[in-house]
Amino acid sequence: MKAARDDGDPAGPLFEITFPKKYQGKTQQEQQYSFMDEVFGKKDSVTTVQDGNVAMAQASKRARAKLPGLQKDFNNGLNPGETISVKLPFESLDGSIEWMWVGVTKWHGDEVEGILNNDPFSVEGLQAGAVVSGKTRDIFDYIRRFPGGRSEGNETGKVL
Repeated sequence: MKAARDDGDPAGPLFEITFPKKYQGKTQQEQQYSFMDEVFGKKDSVTTVQDGNVAMAQASKRARAKLPGLQKDFNNGLNPGETISVKLPFESLDGSIEWMWVGVTKWHGDEVEGILNNDPFSVEGLQAGAVVSGKTRDIFDYIRRFPGGRSEGNETGKVL
C-alpha cells in the first residue's frame, strides 16, 4: 500500500508494509514481531539471577560507564546499519523485575525510548515490538551492533 510522506523522506514512491489482523499487536511493530515469530520461530528465554550477584553488578557498572558516550554517539547519528539496544527494567504483577532489551529510537537527557525486543515472561500488557520508555539511570547494560556483525557491550551476558 502507498505510504504517507513524512518530513525527511526521500523523493520517489513510498510503500507501507502491513500485516493481516491474525498477527497480534496494537501497533505495526508488534504485528511485525508476531509475524516474524511465526515465520522464523521464537527463541526467547529467561535467566534468573539472584540479587547481590557481585560479578553481575560489576559487569553492569562497566557497561553503565559507557552510557554517556553511547548517548552522545546516538544523538550525533549512528552509521547506516548501526544500532544500540539497552536493557531496561519492567515490573511484573508480583513486583519482581524483568530485564528486557529495547532497541533505542530516541535518547534525550534521562529519557530513553525504543522498541521492545523481547516478549515478556512475567510482565502483562506488553509484547515484542511495543514502544516503551525508561530512564537512562535505570539502564543495566547495552549492546551496540555495527555493520558487518561486530558488537560491543552485553557485559552482563558475558557473566551469564
